[in-house]
Amino acid sequence: MGARRLRLLASVALSTSFVLGLLSGTAHAGGAFSSYGYYTVAGIQYQNQAFIWTDPSTSHEVEAATTVGPYSGGTAQNGWVGAVPRTFRNGVLWCTGTWTYNSSPMPVGSRINATGCLQFLIVDVWSSEGITKAWNGYSYNSYYTFMTPNQNS
Repeated sequence: MGARRLRLLASVALSTSFVLGLLSGTAHAGGAFSSYGYYTVAGIQYQNQAFIWTDPSTSHEVEAATTVGPYSGGTAQNGWVGAVPRTFRNGVLWCTGTWTYNSSPMPVGSRINATGCLQFLIVDVWSSEGITKAWNGYSYNSYYTFMTPNQNS
């Protein structure tokens, strides 16, 4: 994810009112977050979220991201947390990114940010939904994020 998108992600995350406005319908440029999802695995509560970013002003660039991390209950050890973004074009699955796992312990409040499915020059309506995983001691439990609002490219 480029520096411009990371700055957008950070600035949008800080503006709760902007995020709530995005959640109410279709946005035309920039980024849109899904609602937060929560689940508990092996005593750790996790928080996940999907993000879609579009830039119709230049190359009609579209990129998805999925974030996840411990919200409460303790530190997730190396490899316990995974995420993959999925991009939807007109409501149909268009692209699935590559799984990303934490490579170091994750204390409460930390996140991994899985990106992927970068698209260019396709004018359409886009949204994103991610899948996240948490280690339960024997295997991974998988959880979907909520879907983002639509974005036009």
